[in-house]
Order: sequence, then structure tokens, then C-alpha cells
Amino acid sequence: MGNIDGLKWALYYAEKKKKRQEQQRRTRNYIETQIEWQLPESMLPVRCKKFKQKKYSIFNVPPLWYINGSDKPQSFVYVLKDIDNNEVRYVGLTEDPPRRKMEHQRDNKLNGNFKMVIVAVGDADTEREWIARCIKDGCKLINVVSIKPN
Repeated sequence: MGNIDGLKWALYYAEKKKKRQEQQRRTRNYIETQIEWQLPESMLPVRCKKFKQKKYSIFNVPPLWYINGSDKPQSFVYVLKDIDNNEVRYVGLTEDPPRRKMEHQRDNKLNGNFKMVIVAVGDADTEREWIARCIKDGCKLINVVSIKPN
């Protein structure tokens, strides 16, 4: 009888550990460690300024991201690469990379098998340049509708 109770406890503990690990993967701190930065050395390190947040407040300020030595918050162009074949599947622009990565994981269009790579600092024009570059390289982007000429 003692062995059955021990087995139940082991199964319960394993399930609880699995849930705890899954919850950790959804935290902002964990996501920040999963982002790959491919910026020129002169722009690194990238730092984040976080503000104290009040629960359910409409006045909460999102974290601001700065490149090396800059006092101006930056926007980043990122690509989502398929982990299996390292192919670029999405190009986007964000001011808060961890939040955006969590949103992509929630959307689940790439089945969660992707890594986020920050490739440039810029605005919507820089994002369009990267989209054009990826299309030219033959990437099958899921955020671009391809139209074949007649």
C-alpha cells in the first residue's frame, strides 16, 4: 500500500513540476533570454528600462529598449526563423521584443517552433526593406500575401 501512495506522490510531483516549467516559459524574464540579437557590435549591449506596473491600470508604461549609449527608445526589426530548417517565416517591427514574442507564441501560427532574431534598429521603412530582402531571397513569409502576375 505504501508503494502505491509513493507512486501517486511521484506522479503528482512530476505533473506539478511540468506545470511550473510551462508557467516559467511564459514569463517575460524567460522570453528575454530566448531572443537572439544580431546587431552590429557598436549597438550592443541593448538595455531595457522597466517601470513599476500597477495591476489592471490603464496608465502602465511598457518597458523601453535602448541601444548602447542612446537616450532615445528604439524600435527593432525582427525575423522569426523556423527552428527545424532555419528558414525566415516572418518579418516584423516592435518596440518591446519579449512582449511581441509572447504574442506570437499565443497566436501559434508557426506552431511554437520558431526563434526570434533581432536584425536591425529602425522604423516601418526598415521593416519594408527587410521584407523585400527576404522575398528576394525566396523566403516564404506568412505575413506577406504573394500575388502571381497573370
